[in-house]
Amino acid sequence: MMEKIYPAYKNKNYEFIGINIWEPTSDAKKFAAQFPVSFPVLIDEERRIHIDYGITRLPTILLLTPDLRIFKRYEGELSEQSLHTLLRELEVYSRVN
Repeated sequence: MMEKIYPAYKNKNYEFIGINIWEPTSDAKKFAAQFPVSFPVLIDEERRIHIDYGITRLPTILLLTPDLRIFKRYEGELSEQSLHTLLRELEVYSRVN
C-alpha cells in the first residue's frame, strides 16, 4: 500500500523510508530483493532505532515534521485511507507551523 501511494507524496516533497530493525541483515536483503519498493529501505545494523524511538510492535509508522520531530505515531496495520488522513494532518500542521 505504501508503495502504491508513495509517488504521489514524493511529488509533494514527502519521503517514505522503511527501516529493518530486528531481522538479520541477510534476511532483510533477501526480503527487499523479493519485494522491492521505490522508496529507501535502511537496515538498523546497530539495533538502536527500536530502543531510541520506543518501537515495541511492527509495523510502526512515525510521521515526522519537516524539522524531524515526531508528529504522530501509529502502531499496527494501517489502511490506505487512514494513511492518507494522517498525511493530510501532517500537511496541515506543517503549513501552520
